[in-house]
Amino acid sequence: MNIQGTLRKALHEAKDRASDFTDRHSEAIGSALDKAGVKVDKLTKFRYSDRITTGREKAKSAVGGFARHHRHDAM
Repeated sequence: MNIQGTLRKALHEAKDRASDFTDRHSEAIGSALDKAGVKVDKLTKFRYSDRITTGREKAKSAVGGFARHHRHDAM
């Protein structure tokens, strides 16, 4: 197998492991994002609450999408 094939295989395995992790721990990741959002909101004295909320929701959606994408690939 050439270097390109080896790299492609390694990247595919890494993606599968990351997808498995997000699938198994999506609730904990979501909770951590919520906690981080609250902390940042307090540190910025609530000046950017709308942006923080939007960013947090987009991040949670991305985590859920990544986990769902993996489940569909496995089928």
